[in-house]
Order: sequence, then structure tokens, then C-alpha cells
Amino acid sequence: MENNYTVTIGNKAEGTIVESKSVVKLAERLREAMQKKGYKAAVLSEKTGIDRGSISHYLSGRYSPKSDRIYLMAKELGVSVAWLNGYDVADADRPDVEKPNQRKTVCHLTDHEIVILRKYAELDKQMKKIVDIALSIEEVE
Repeated sequence: MENNYTVTIGNKAEGTIVESKSVVKLAERLREAMQKKGYKAAVLSEKTGIDRGSISHYLSGRYSPKSDRIYLMAKELGVSVAWLNGYDVADADRPDVEKPNQRKTVCHLTDHEIVILRKYAELDKQMKKIVDIALSIEEVE
């Protein structure tokens, strides 16, 4: 059985305390990916904008990060969100497997920008065209 508790620091929800094996698996995977990149919590914090204390809690398995934070950490560490969440995935998503010809794109987005991108991705083709026109974006195919 899993018990969830929302953790709020100030007026911002930082994560969820979850008592389950999945949190432990995420903590193990996060630790593994950080070790592979040679990152400490402070470095990952600096690169993702996530509070260092929150990352330490994720590493301890005490808190489960919200999905936007999992996404930011996975992107920075070069692993898939699925792998970081503890799912068995293809070798290409694992941090301990070399990825030939991998391009690294560094792009730091705010939580708000990530929400906008997710909402855009959910639009149908016609609505995307309307948004593209409104933003004066040329179609890329």
C-alpha cells in the first residue's frame, strides 16, 4: 500500500512523500545517473534550478519529485523519464551505456515554459497551426 503526503515549503509544493518501493527505485536511479555524470546534489541543483535540499530528499527516497522535476533531472542527466522512474527500458536510455553520436542540447526551461510546451504538444494539427500563426512561427516538418 502506498501513502502520499504533499510537501509544501513556503507556498510552493516541493514534492510528495510517498511510502513505496517506486520512490526507492527512483532514488537509486537518480544516484546512479548522477554518479555516471560525476554530479553532486549541488551541481544538479545548479543545472536544473531545483533546490539542493529537495534533490537530497529525492536521493534519500524520502520524497518523490513532481513530474516536471523528474523531467528536468532526466534531461540534465541524459536519461529517459521512464528509466529514472524505475521502469525497465532499452539500453539507449540507461546512463551506463555509451550513446554514439548523441547530440547534447542544453536548454533550461522554467516550469511555466514546460507546461506551455506540454499543452502545445496536446493540440491537434489545426490548433497548432493557429498557435504557430499567432506566434509567427514557420511550420517545420
